[in-house]
This record gives sequence, C-alpha cells and structure tokens, in this order.
Amino acid sequence: MKQKGIVGVYGEGNALINDYLLRVQGLSDPNVIRAAPTADDIALFAGTGLTPVGRVTYVDDLYRNLEPQTVRGLDFGLNVGLRDTGIGDFTISANVAYLLKYFRDASPDIQVLIDARAAGTINEDTTIPEGGDLVRNDGFPRWRASGSLTWKLGQFTAGAFVSHRSSVIDDDITVSGQNWTVKSYTTANSMCSTT
Repeated sequence: MKQKGIVGVYGEGNALINDYLLRVQGLSDPNVIRAAPTADDIALFAGTGLTPVGRVTYVDDLYRNLEPQTVRGLDFGLNVGLRDTGIGDFTISANVAYLLKYFRDASPDIQVLIDARAAGTINEDTTIPEGGDLVRNDGFPRWRASGSLTWKLGQFTAGAFVSHRSSVIDDDITVSGQNWTVKSYTTANSMCSTT
C-alpha cells in the first residue's frame, strides 16, 4: 500500500532546527515563539555571528503534508461459527498480521534540514529524523496476533481473548546511548455472563 497526502505535525524539534538554520541565514522561523533575550542570552551569543534570541516559550507545531510512505504486510484472518453442536454454540476468531515493510521518505521540509547539515550550514551533530524503515520503531511491531473463543449454552456465555505484539523500539527513550526496546508481550482476558 502506497500512502500519499499524509498529514502530520512537523515536530517541535524540527521547527527548532529550522529556526537555527534560518537564524544562520539572518531570518527566523515564525512558528518558534521566543521571549526577549536577557543579558545572559546576549552574552551566550557573543562571538557566534548570530543575533541573540531569548528562550523558546512555545512552538506552533502546525499540521502539514508529509512524504509518501509504503506499507507492505500480510494479514490473515479466520472466523468460524459452530451452531447447535449439542454442547452449545462456539465462535472462534483469529487474526495474524506480519509487517514486511513500513518505509517513509523524508519530507521536503526535512530534506532542507538534512541538506543544510550535509553542507555544514548547521552543526553536523544535529539529530534530524530522516525517515526510513519504521518496522519495529515507535509502535509498529513486526508481528501482531489476536484470537478469541466464545461459548454459549442457553443463557450462559463464556469467552476468552488473547492478544500478542512483538517487540518495538522507542526512539524517544534512550538508556546508556541505546534506544529503549519494549519487549514483546501477550495479554489475555476472559468473561462469563448469564442473560
């Protein structure tokens, strides 16, 4: 599946990097709202060639178009209903999804920042999300599976549900320089009722 016209937020971090790039060019990002520079701010900027600015009070993080993304996977489902079996009615369902590819290109706005970093206009250590393969990143597990079983006999109903997700990497949390890995997990619940 190729998704186009995706809408999302630019991101506060990206807006701050863009503000940095524009300030190097003598401009500023109007979405980055700053307080007036203090004496300490002015001293901090001394000798940098940049106009002193105050602390960021907020970033107006607007929605905008993002680049296309390609998603490929396999999704298998099974639904079976067994009626009047002599020991009640059964409903069985199962779903398994395997994510083969989840790739997002860098948007034109992000590409400007990447190019500026490559050209040395902004610091080469500036971290910029460059898109790429998102499988296992930020909540996109490779495997997801779920299943349920419901049994009904007269006015009595009982059921169970189980769900499994494989591990993912949380890019927002680092431990000892490594992104946090959220281990795979399985949850289950059951219910019974009479009517």
